[in-house]
Amino acid sequence: MRELDEAIERLARQQHGGFTRDQASAAGASPSGCDRRLRSGAWVRSAEAGVYLLRGQPNTWRQRLMACVLAGPPGTLASHRAAAVLYGVRDRATHGFEEDRLRQNALVLAGWTLLRFTWADVTERGLATVAAVARGLRAA
Repeated sequence: MRELDEAIERLARQQHGGFTRDQASAAGASPSGCDRRLRSGAWVRSAEAGVYLLRGQPNTWRQRLMACVLAGPPGTLASHRAAAVLYGVRDRATHGFEEDRLRQNALVLAGWTLLRFTWADVTERGLATVAAVARGLRAA
C-alpha cells in the first residue's frame, strides 16, 4: 500500500496535485482502495468529474487547469501560454505580455503613437498593414 501511495504522490506532483481514478487504477489501486482513500480524506474530489487531489494541495489555477485536462477525453491538452506554464516551459504565462504593456504605456506617455501588428498582419495582410502605418504617420 505504501508503494501505491508513493506512486500516486509522484504522479500527482507531476500533475499539479491531480490524478484520475484510471491513473490510480493503473498504478495498482483497487476500486475499494480508491473509495477508502476518499472516505479517509487522503484524497479529495476535484470539481472536475473523475479527478482527485491529494489532501492539502494548494488550490491554484494550474491545478484547476490540469484537472480540466485530466477530466477531458483522451488527447485533451492545454494550449498556448497556459500550456507553457502548466508544463513548465514558462514560469508565468503573462510575463511577456506584461512587459510589452509596460513598454507600450511608457512610449504613449512619452508622446509616441504606437501601432501594433501581429505576425499574420505583416505576412498575410501586408498591404493593409502598410496602409495603416501610412495613416499613422500622417496622423502623427
